[in-house]
Amino acid sequence: LRTAERERRQWRDILNAMQAGIVVYDNDDRLLLANAEFRQLFGLSELDAAVGTPYEQLLRVRVRGGLVPEAAGREEAWIANRVAQRRERGDSTVQRQMSNGRWRRIIEQRLPDGAQLAVSIDVTDQVEKEQALAAADHMASNYEGKVPRPTGAAARLADGVTATDRWLWVWAVAALMVAMALDRRALVRRAGRASLAEYPE
Repeated sequence: LRTAERERRQWRDILNAMQAGIVVYDNDDRLLLANAEFRQLFGLSELDAAVGTPYEQLLRVRVRGGLVPEAAGREEAWIANRVAQRRERGDSTVQRQMSNGRWRRIIEQRLPDGAQLAVSIDVTDQVEKEQALAAADHMASNYEGKVPRPTGAAARLADGVTATDRWLWVWAVAALMVAMALDRRALVRRAGRASLAEYPE
């Protein structure tokens, strides 16, 4: 018994140390396991996330805590719709922006015994990079055709450049502009964190 208890504690510590939200529900949609990141992500205490807690009850805790902005003003309808979707949906992967502005990829999978496993990971950096690339592509599309046509020797030199090369050049300039903007945002965020570290509450 001591060995079994020690192994359970080791597995619990491993799950709680993982930088991913992990939760498992049984066939009746009652909680079997929720690690520390999952509880923190959804503002759940250990009592809220006790084994056997119904999925719907966990939804209500999240809604009451203001963690589901889209449910504001229609809480009961949102909860009912979410429960219905869950029953109809099988394995799935969704990407969702959380109430704190960060993005999570949530993967839900039905296990062989009928239990349902959900794992969520933070993909904010990836989403921001994709958004930056999309913005750069959009800027490149806007600039293409608006650059003044060179004349004289510059025109002869430009004639030797393929359309693809010109497109890559415009795209690169637009991407650099977006990257500089992101760098400025990062500096502002770092400055904010430094201020908080210097003057803690």
